[in-house]
Amino acid sequence: MRKTTLIVVGICLAGSVALGDSLTVNNIPYSNVRITDVAGLKVSYVMSGSIRQKSLTDVSFVVVSSNRDFNKAEDAFKKGKAAEAVAAYNDAEKNAGTNRWIKRLINYRRMQAAAAAKMPGQAIVDWLAIVDETGASRSAIALGPNAVAAKGSSENAKAIAMLEKRIGGKEDPIFRAKVRDLLLNLYQTEGLKDKALMLSGSAPVSETPGTSARLAAPGTGASGMNVSVGQSARQLQEAASQFKLGNYDAAVADIEAKLNRFSSADLPGALLLHGKALQMSYKKAGSKDIAKLKRAGLSFMRAAACFDPTTPEAPEALYYGAMVSRELGNGVAAANALRLLVNRYQGGKWAERAQQVLGGGGQ
Repeated sequence: MRKTTLIVVGICLAGSVALGDSLTVNNIPYSNVRITDVAGLKVSYVMSGSIRQKSLTDVSFVVVSSNRDFNKAEDAFKKGKAAEAVAAYNDAEKNAGTNRWIKRLINYRRMQAAAAAKMPGQAIVDWLAIVDETGASRSAIALGPNAVAAKGSSENAKAIAMLEKRIGGKEDPIFRAKVRDLLLNLYQTEGLKDKALMLSGSAPVSETPGTSARLAAPGTGASGMNVSVGQSARQLQEAASQFKLGNYDAAVADIEAKLNRFSSADLPGALLLHGKALQMSYKKAGSKDIAKLKRAGLSFMRAAACFDPTTPEAPEALYYGAMVSRELGNGVAAANALRLLVNRYQGGKWAERAQQVLGGGGQ
């Protein structure tokens, strides 16, 4: 009888432990609670019959009685085994079923573990899930993990691909600024100098040794004096006239001399024309000066990437930028740019031309 009683008691105690969750908040452990929800970067739980909430940013350790893999991940993370923790969080996610709140909890905890493990790809995936779940709340945006792996890592490539998809479009400006900062860090780690320069808005318009021309704020001259819209438009028209006459080098020189004086409305057009003039000058010279073609590609991609995607010149610039990449032998970059063009500007003239190139229908 005594043996039977002990077995029953043991079963009951085991059951009570299995049913209890726990949280460590600001280094204070809360045991025998029941987590009921995770949303908006807050965890809701029942303790002593009362419903309470805590910010996830204050939580350092969690035990979820219904998910053994999650608890394994938490133990590994607590011991400083971040990569092992990420793998366990992945298993926990697979076993979460339809439980949405635990998936949101996994996103948050795995993001931190992935950043610690120098796995920026996974960290960015989880961060973006958090941003979307919270409707791009300021607190969620601030969590953006500024983590990088070793140069050449597939994790860096994954993070870059995810962020590049979100840098365009009509996203929240604060979110876009955060994405820009994260991308710059990754570009610099990978040695992607041109992309970093384009994203920062300081790409050189000349490759003359010892110079590094930088753009002033759109609509201001080198002295900071405002330039009128009419004056900016006339400057662009002058360069366009030189281009139409076949004076490509003159058009290039004209734009470069006045680049800091174009208004924000005319600057994308000036960059597009600058790229076209360089490209034509390169072809006119018998394709001898490869530096001109590289500069043309840089101007095209700046016009496509440094302004809102709805800018009229953006699709054309993206197309010609892809063609330059193709001519320079970078087929992967060209194909990626063409696919982006097809997806972003579906039905448009330049998207149709991009589709023809992708389908082998010519340029």
